[in-house]
Amino acid sequence: MGRPAGKEQRRKIIHFSLVTLLVLSYIFSFPLLFQEGNPIPLLRGIIRLSTNEEEIIKVSEEPLRYTSATRQGNAPLISLMEDEGWLFQEQLGAGHVFSRENTVLIVTSTQYTRTYTIWKFSPD
Repeated sequence: MGRPAGKEQRRKIIHFSLVTLLVLSYIFSFPLLFQEGNPIPLLRGIIRLSTNEEEIIKVSEEPLRYTSATRQGNAPLISLMEDEGWLFQEQLGAGHVFSRENTVLIVTSTQYTRTYTIWKFSPD
């Protein structure tokens, strides 16, 4: 004695519907989750920011990226760059221009979430 055919059919439809809904949710949320590539290094940096006294954290080497709390503005970036011998020149929208000797470096900012900013360094 098995289950009635009607219940088994309904169970398969519900299972298929849930799997389809999960797959569609993943497909449509994929660009948001991975807007900056692999989110794992960024999440590690955010955790370090919230547990340390540091104001800015390196999250990747290639491309060179840092993250900081948005509420601090560009002060952590400017402090980091001055410690490395760069002089802040100006901000042009999301770009921050630094110079050292005869070299110019542009660092762009992206608001990753409401509370964190990602700083991307232009290639040398």
